Amino acid sequence: MKALVVGLGMGGLYAKILQDKGANVVTVDADVNRNAHYTDLTQCLDSQKESFDISIICTPNYTHYDLAQQVAPHTKILMVDKPGCRTADQWQQLVQAYPLTRIMMIKNNMWRTDADKFQQYAEDAKEIDLCWINQNRVPRPGSWFTDSGLAYSGVSRDLVPHLLSIYACMEPQRFWTTQPYDIRWRQRWQLSDLENSDYGTVTADGIYDVDDVIEFKMRQDTDQVRDYYITADWRSNQQDDIGCHYRGTDMKVDTDLGLCPEEAYACMIDKAVENYQNQSWWQHQYSVDHWIHRTIDYITMDQFKVE
Repeated sequence: MKALVVGLGMGGLYAKILQDKGANVVTVDADVNRNAHYTDLTQCLDSQKESFDISIICTPNYTHYDLAQQVAPHTKILMVDKPGCRTADQWQQLVQAYPLTRIMMIKNNMWRTDADKFQQYAEDAKEIDLCWINQNRVPRPGSWFTDSGLAYSGVSRDLVPHLLSIYACMEPQRFWTTQPYDIRWRQRWQLSDLENSDYGTVTADGIYDVDDVIEFKMRQDTDQVRDYYITADWRSNQQDDIGCHYRGTDMKVDTDLGLCPEEAYACMIDKAVENYQNQSWWQHQYSVDHWIHRTIDYITMDQFKVE
């Protein structure tokens, strides 16, 4: 298997996983300190005569669409890091423009070893809290992560894709049927409030103009009503709560997810390769990916901002 990894921040993990699987991995990163094979994607694609079996893009949000367009003609499978593209329409344009390439957004939490429990517990519950609440984990405050012109928005594009992909596991036949409601997002902090972060250093003269906490609800009303309460928070100043909390008439289950284990990333890659010829599998991926994009487009509307 021949693989391409673009961006060696988080992409370094994918390069390692692919190498462990015996793949011939080619890497690209503009930062010379990361010792990639190439610092320029165009040069890489011009130099590599054979196409790639799988390619993974793990670069800043604002680069995803252009890089994906460059890579797609040269690979059988293309994975793009969350949040995918800037809008749902842009994601649809990308997928439709390259019908010979299997394209999906990275949704590693769907391939946890215990992912089957998501649906199992949800079916017995009446209320479910889906939480990704950090005590102090604003990603590299002052960098592109917190610049709305480059990241498009904050926690809603950094953490909400994780929660929505888990929701899609809980409601695999109905995830697209409901509209979020009671939406509230805000920028709680200023850059001057952030002296440190558990995820990277603070750039004191950088930009911080994105949402850092968002809350909304979803309701499934079929054979029984299930209410979902979804919260993503970069910096709560309280104990981390990354997990799912299920409540029903005769049940109460609390699961701690924590950061996604490496085995889930590996499983996601394996499943994509195994299902390369499975059209229905890729159609499901597109359905989930496009729905996640549409949902984020909606919940980040200015009308839902609270001061």
